Amino acid sequence: MASIKKNVQPLILAVDDDSVIRIHVKSSLKADYQVVSMGSAKEALTFLGNNDIDLIILDIDMPEISGFEMYDAIKKNAKTKNIPIIFLTGVEDEEILEKVKSLNEDYIEKPISTDALLMHVKKLLKK
Repeated sequence: MASIKKNVQPLILAVDDDSVIRIHVKSSLKADYQVVSMGSAKEALTFLGNNDIDLIILDIDMPEISGFEMYDAIKKNAKTKNIPIIFLTGVEDEEILEKVKSLNEDYIEKPISTDALLMHVKKLLKK
């Protein structure tokens, strides 16, 4: 996969197996950010190897490789371990929410409001 040329806008990678969520995230952020969306963690991990990403928006519940498994791979890689992550979850499972909180990462529950998404992205990119 070819690499994306960085422009002045931060580059955000959105990973979700639901195309509606990917479209929503991209359209919510496209005015201020360069957004690349992918439908699988496998595809996204390959993309991460070839690009410098400023932020990852990551669905937890995906087939093949879950968001948590992708997170582990990101954190084990010296090149990607410091990229901030916003988890997306439609699951109202306390154990999953506790795991996200224990990772000390940000998260947004689905359905995603554009205002909440923008607020979370701006907050993390300021760090």
